[in-house]
Amino acid sequence: KTTNSIRPAGPLPEFTYPGGFFRPSRSKVRKKVKTMRKKLVLDLVVAVVAVVLGGAWLLSPPAEFPDRLAKLQESETSVNNSYYNLPEFAAQFRNRNGTGLGGLFRLNDVRIPYFEKIWTREVGKKGAFLDVGCGGGIATNALAKLGFENIEGVDIAENALAVARAEARAMGLNEITYAVGSCYAIPAADASKDGVLMSDVLEHFHDLRRAVAEVSRVLKPGGVFLLDTINRTPLSWVGAILIAERLAGYVEPGTHDWRMFITPNEIATLLNDTGFLLGPTDDLIGFRPANPFSSVPTFVTSGSDTSGAYLWWAKKKIM
Repeated sequence: KTTNSIRPAGPLPEFTYPGGFFRPSRSKVRKKVKTMRKKLVLDLVVAVVAVVLGGAWLLSPPAEFPDRLAKLQESETSVNNSYYNLPEFAAQFRNRNGTGLGGLFRLNDVRIPYFEKIWTREVGKKGAFLDVGCGGGIATNALAKLGFENIEGVDIAENALAVARAEARAMGLNEITYAVGSCYAIPAADASKDGVLMSDVLEHFHDLRRAVAEVSRVLKPGGVFLLDTINRTPLSWVGAILIAERLAGYVEPGTHDWRMFITPNEIATLLNDTGFLLGPTDDLIGFRPANPFSSVPTFVTSGSDTSGAYLWWAKKKIM
């Protein structure tokens, strides 16, 4: 057994060899500790970089489609439009507490006053109106209650329409009719409507040009097309996809595909190409959740800030 005349502070590790016990020198211990520290620091740096890169990948939106106004194949997208016809989800259109699809009741706080103002100002309340993609009739019934009595709702989801009809009867709105129909073949005669609404649905359409051409077909000259939709921005990626679908679970994952969201410039191009006169930019109004982390979402207008979602309108040209 060997001993040192000057002992280090604290015991050193002992290693057993055939020749007995051996205590390494302090220099060797320091070298080993230094090597271990370097490895630990390197492993920590690698872990931090991996977390940062992984977080950046998760937070970054996917690559956009080359042309959002071109027809998209359903196989190219991840949106699940059949979700609205499932009975268990269609029933959520009754949720006036704002949960699930009932969150659209909260959306009424910003969209219904806007729709009422524009239609009343431009064409009055006594004309014929149509809500395309009406779902459970949340906007349709609200507008009928405000005096747009000659309004119809159209949607491809029969189970959602059943909820819309029941809700209309419960509200005493017995004149409203709801029909199964596609945005690509609207069940209405040419030039038969004074106003057409597409609220919270344009971002679900794979062929925007065809859908808006159908709106033009059924509108009378001078008729007004109202819309609201979600802008394709980093903010909407975080709010509508990461928070609403993946974290808070306000709606089912796959309800939206961020790449199918539509910018105001794209809407302007689409409407101009289809024979519409755009409403003034003062009427291009943004809106967003008041608190995206609230258990029940509420919405507020955001003026000219359209980075979340927005409302706008256009008028069919009078030839």
